[in-house]
Amino acid sequence: LSPLISILSRLYPLYTDVSSEIERILFKRKQLMYFSRFINEISGKEIVDIGSQQAMVHELEEAKKKSDEPLDIKIENAIERNIHDIPLIRTNEYQYREVPGGIEIQSVLAAEGNADVYVLPAMIRGQTVVGIAEKAFQNKDVLEVKLPNTLRYIGREAFWGCTHLDKIELPESVEVLGKACFFGTGLRKITIPQNIKKIPYMCFEQCRYLESAKIEDGVEYIGANAFKDTLLTQLVIPKSVMKIEAGAFSKSVETPIKKKLHLCILGADTKFESISQNCRVYCQQGSTVEKKAISKKLSVRAINQYPGSTKT
Repeated sequence: LSPLISILSRLYPLYTDVSSEIERILFKRKQLMYFSRFINEISGKEIVDIGSQQAMVHELEEAKKKSDEPLDIKIENAIERNIHDIPLIRTNEYQYREVPGGIEIQSVLAAEGNADVYVLPAMIRGQTVVGIAEKAFQNKDVLEVKLPNTLRYIGREAFWGCTHLDKIELPESVEVLGKACFFGTGLRKITIPQNIKKIPYMCFEQCRYLESAKIEDGVEYIGANAFKDTLLTQLVIPKSVMKIEAGAFSKSVETPIKKKLHLCILGADTKFESISQNCRVYCQQGSTVEKKAISKKLSVRAINQYPGSTKT
């Protein structure tokens, strides 16, 4: 998967060129349409067919929207469309399919309640295990999952609703987490390795026992609702994080325990839309983060007042 993404990423300038060219043509077409409308109004009759020009402008606007779609979404959608056409293979323990670079675990076939610990292999029939498919473990009654150091990605909702899952360690090899992949699990602590650039939407939402999280320096983005409704009371955001989406650390009305989250943001220019009022922000004095936090009427302190370790 990684080599494929690397190749497609190198094509990004081509996507940019296409988008710019469409935008240029769209601008010219709109100018022509307005000029044609002006000619018709002056002459008092329809000399120029405006309808066909409006149709062309509409088509170009739709093409522009598609070209502006983020490259990572283009890649994700393309991979998903192709992977679903690959036949599944079944063993006594797993259902899997071959994907670029190796094997993707589709589901675990062991009977529910039959195993407290799942150990995913690094190899299946001579091929490297590189991924876990979306919803692969959904609602499984499992206490612990041990992941191989060959794993590159975990699909969306892969462990959704595994309420008894209280232990999992993400190997350094993992690069991509899917949306809501650990939603509603029983995890108590988690470390996000540096090779994972994005903590996606709803990633650890409703992990109601999650008391400890470590985000390593290298992570760049924290998605909306990523840590919503957890028991976190301290969290250090490394300098590498460039953006925190709204609601990343929010609490629902029905959340029984609402302890203040001491949030230490090490980066001076980390961007955020909003941070929940249940957070106390520790940041560099005079930084963009401090100014934004004050403007949002958050409780703000200097980094040296943070009650825990600031090591990432």
